[in-house]
Amino acid sequence: MKTKQFIVKATFSDVLAKHAYQDTKVTAPGFGRAAKLGLTELLKREGVKRKRLRTIQLTIICTGYTTTDSDLPSDKTRTSK
Repeated sequence: MKTKQFIVKATFSDVLAKHAYQDTKVTAPGFGRAAKLGLTELLKREGVKRKRLRTIQLTIICTGYTTTDSDLPSDKTRTSK
């Protein structure tokens, strides 16, 4: 199954300025799952965790596809010229 790589950027308006802009890379099958995984990871970071956040702005950027081992051709199916 092909999955996509995403960059999730977040702007937190209720935290200190040095922690207000953060980003992370995640691998997920779609935008919704990428948003959930990215936000979960960002909320665990120092400066953000245990804060009451009222407003978060998320930007989700798809950077491309990842391939798993099952997507790569095996030695039996490769052809040589």
